[in-house]
Amino acid sequence: MSVSRSFTLGSQVLIALLVVVSYLPVLENEFVDWDDFQCLSRNEHIRSLSGENLRWMATTGHMAQWQPVAWFLIALQYQLFGRAGELSFSHGLHAVSLILQIVSGILCFLVLRRLLAPRARAAAGPADGGPGESRARAAAALTATLVFVVHPLRAELVGWATAQPYLWAMVFCLAAVWFYLRAAGTGRRGPLALSWVLYFLSLLCKPIAVPLVVVLLLLDWFPLGRLGGRRGWTGQRARPVWLEKIPFALLALAVTVITPLAKGGAGSAMSLAAHGLL
Repeated sequence: MSVSRSFTLGSQVLIALLVVVSYLPVLENEFVDWDDFQCLSRNEHIRSLSGENLRWMATTGHMAQWQPVAWFLIALQYQLFGRAGELSFSHGLHAVSLILQIVSGILCFLVLRRLLAPRARAAAGPADGGPGESRARAAAALTATLVFVVHPLRAELVGWATAQPYLWAMVFCLAAVWFYLRAAGTGRRGPLALSWVLYFLSLLCKPIAVPLVVVLLLLDWFPLGRLGGRRGWTGQRARPVWLEKIPFALLALAVTVITPLAKGGAGSAMSLAAHGLL
C-alpha cells in the first residue's frame, strides 16, 4: 500500500520546519574572510550578466573553482539583492541557501521513500508485507531525512555564503536521482533524459556528484533489481541498463578532467613532479 498524500505533505512540512528552526540564525550572517570577499563581495564579474561576464563564468578557474552554472546563479542573486549593498547581498545569499537546504531535504525524503517502497524491492526481495510495513518504511525515510538535514556537515554549506554552490549541486543531483528512479520504474525516456540534464547542471555547480554513475549502478542491483540476480549482469535484458549510463559516465569523465586543470591553473594543485604519484 502506498503512503498517503497527507503523510507525504506532513513530512515535507516537518522537514521544512526543522530546517528553518535549525538554520534560522544564518539569515543574519555576513560575509567572512573565507573566500567570501574574493568570490562574492569584491568580484566584479558577478555584478552583471554582460557577454564578457558570462564568458568569464564559463571559462574561469577563479579561486581554483570551475563552476559556471553556480557563478551564473550567484550573479542572478546579485541582481536581486546586491544592488542594495553588501549586507543585503549577504543576507539574500544566506536566505537562498536556507531555501536550498529545505528543497534538498524534501528531495532526499522523496528519493528515500521511493527506494524503500515495496515496488522498488519487488524484483530483489519479498513482496509487500501490508500497510504497517509500508508506513514503517515511510517513517524510516523521514527519520533518515531529518538526520540528514540537521547533520553538522550541512552547517558549513548553509552558513557560509561561498559554499552555496554545493547546495545547488546537491539539489540538482538529488533531482537527477529522483527522475532516474521514475525512469527505471516506467521505462520512459523523458525522465531519463531529464535526469541526464540535471546531473549535468549539478556537475556545473560543483563536481561533488562525479561518482553518481556508480551509485546508480548499485541501485540498479539493489533495490531496483535491474542488474544481477535473475536478470544477470550481461545479456539482452541488462544491456539497456548499461547503455543508459554512458551519458552519465561521459559527463563525469569530462568534469574529472576539467576540474584538476582549473585547480592547477589557479596554483592550488601540486604537480606530479613535485608531489609524486604515490
